[in-house]
Amino acid sequence: AGARCAMSTHWADGGDGALELADAVKEACEEENEFNYLYPLEMKLIDRVNKIAKV
Repeated sequence: AGARCAMSTHWADGGDGALELADAVKEACEEENEFNYLYPLEMKLIDRVNKIAKV
C-alpha cells in the first residue's frame, strides 16, 4: 500500500478546504486491496477484542 498526502484546510475554508482530502480518500477506497479480518466474523465480541489486543 502506498502513502498519499492531501492538503486539508477545512477549519479555515469549510467544506471546500476538504475536497482534496476527500478525493484522495475516495481514490484509496477504490483501489484493489487484500484486506482480511484478524478473526472470523462469527467470533464472539469478547474474543475479537482479546485477539486484537494481542496483535
